[in-house]
Amino acid sequence: MSIDIDSISGDEAAEPERFYTPPSSVENFESPLSFMPPRFTSPVADIEVPEKSEALFHCKVAGRPTPVVQWFKESKCIAPDAWKYDIFSENGSHSLKIQNVGHSDSGMYLCKAVNTVGEATCKCILAVTKCQRAEGGSENYAWSL
Repeated sequence: MSIDIDSISGDEAAEPERFYTPPSSVENFESPLSFMPPRFTSPVADIEVPEKSEALFHCKVAGRPTPVVQWFKESKCIAPDAWKYDIFSENGSHSLKIQNVGHSDSGMYLCKAVNTVGEATCKCILAVTKCQRAEGGSENYAWSL
């Protein structure tokens, strides 16, 4: 048995399959279900350090779109500079390093994460201890508040 393809015509002729190809702008569209407000997956912790040392605050933040993270001392936004503050951000991991801490650096610090669907904050305390010479030696030190 054989089929003569030339004899198929009209409505019987098979049309080629057609597939919808979305424009490139649609390919990058994010569903509202994929949005997530910022949240701290590893919050900042209180720390105590001796004066003239460095303090390092660390946290991890998740969110979609990726949150923008800022650090504050009390209500003042901290900007990185060459001698006092270093700020690091990589793959949701964020750190604030304070160099050569003094008693004026003691206080409340805040990490704030913001994206288009929300914001989250996390507070911590930096306590700077005074270095005092211990009795009986010039190279021995005791740490106290």
